[in-house]
Amino acid sequence: MLLVVHFFSFCRFNDHDKVSRTIGSNLKSMWSGPWKGWKDVPSHHRERLFERFQQYYRWEDNSKSSIHSCGEKCIKGKFPDLLKRARDKAKALAIQEGAEVENDLTPILPFKPLWMSQESWETLVHAWNTISWKNKASQNSDNRGKATGGRHTLGSKSFLTVRKNMEKTLKRHVKFGEFWLQTHAKKGSRPLDGLLGSSSSIEHGSGEGGDMEGNIHEHNVTWVDTRASEAYVSSVIF
Repeated sequence: MLLVVHFFSFCRFNDHDKVSRTIGSNLKSMWSGPWKGWKDVPSHHRERLFERFQQYYRWEDNSKSSIHSCGEKCIKGKFPDLLKRARDKAKALAIQEGAEVENDLTPILPFKPLWMSQESWETLVHAWNTISWKNKASQNSDNRGKATGGRHTLGSKSFLTVRKNMEKTLKRHVKFGEFWLQTHAKKGSRPLDGLLGSSSSIEHGSGEGGDMEGNIHEHNVTWVDTRASEAYVSSVIF
């Protein structure tokens, strides 16, 4: 079924869960090479991806080029996370089989994702095993560690979706501090989890409305990391 969309409500693809999932699903189903990033994807494959995307959505004719650009930005952003998930799952499977997976990634070779050929997977694993890639990955990790904020607990959900679900549940506008708590504290310790009696209800916009005022600072919150806590109490949050 085709969904008709308007560009200005559509251009932030990562805030549209359904659109973002469609792009991710298409990317995996059409994956056909040892692509380490979007720059490695040949132009004819990029065009095929966009053609496939057009089978799911429609838009105004004058928005095509802009939506094409937004789509490419979304796919580019998905690459690191998609490949990291593939590596992490392969590592977990290898460990389950009794392999030792530390600095050497060779043990993950037999555990390719279903959407990738063995040849492409082996090429990528060998690339990830190089000193240059490991040094770059380590630097990127350090940079993320220095970033303001902290890890979130949204999983694949967008911030926009969770915020809308919170407002639907509480039946009022959600303050930024409340939103930060719900997305950067561990499940079970977040104020709304206690008010609603379920750690997952807020994610789907269900449950009875509640008031977090007066409960935030009294609640025994377990943050995902110290940076999330520090950002919450800083003046930047409020």
